[in-house]
Amino acid sequence: MFWKKFDLKKVKGEGVIIKGDPYTHKSRWWNYILLATVFWRKIWVLEIRTNRPSFRLVCVQEGEGICRIYRKSIYEKIIRVGVRREDCCFFAIDDDGGEIPVVVLERNLDRNTEAYSDLLIV
Repeated sequence: MFWKKFDLKKVKGEGVIIKGDPYTHKSRWWNYILLATVFWRKIWVLEIRTNRPSFRLVCVQEGEGICRIYRKSIYEKIIRVGVRREDCCFFAIDDDGGEIPVVVLERNLDRNTEAYSDLLIV
């Protein structure tokens, strides 16, 4: 749906590691919308440091070795990331495949935190 497979060999994959939440549901291709809207209880707020107008977000699920890229280009420089059950590493790439620095602004916030409610959640 929103994520597709990605070949990690194309980049270094040095990003932000987010430890999983054992109390949330396991991530599957078919339950993403439920996870993003209901089941992810915690979020991290990330800033993508780039001058480019858009970028793509990549997620590597630790332990399972699954690497996926967000299907759509993202135009906001600050985004929310839901804490999945699995440990994950998130990094960003530009349209040319170059890696973009990712900085953590906030960790383990309640998903309903008013201050960041208008940001895209991935």
